[in-house]
Amino acid sequence: MKKELEEVKEMLRGIREAPVHRTVSSPPSKHLGNASQNAGEAPQRMASAPSPLIRVEKERAITPPMGDMMEEEEVPIGVIDV
Repeated sequence: MKKELEEVKEMLRGIREAPVHRTVSSPPSKHLGNASQNAGEAPQRMASAPSPLIRVEKERAITPPMGDMMEEEEVPIGVIDV
C-alpha cells in the first residue's frame, strides 16, 4: 500500500513539475494523415485550454427547500369552467 502511495506521489510530482505544454496537450494521433494537420493546431489549442492544475470553484444551484415546493404544488391556482 505504501508503495502505491509513493508511486502516486511521484506521478503527481511529475505532473506538477512538467511544463504546461506537456500536461495540456492531447495524446498523439494514431492516424498518420492527421498527425501533420494537428501539429499546426496544437499551440492554438494549448493557449485556450485550461491547466489541469487550476482548481475551478463549482457554482451551487439555488433552489427553494423541498417543503416550500410541495406546499406550492398543493395550492389550487384557479378554476377552469368548461
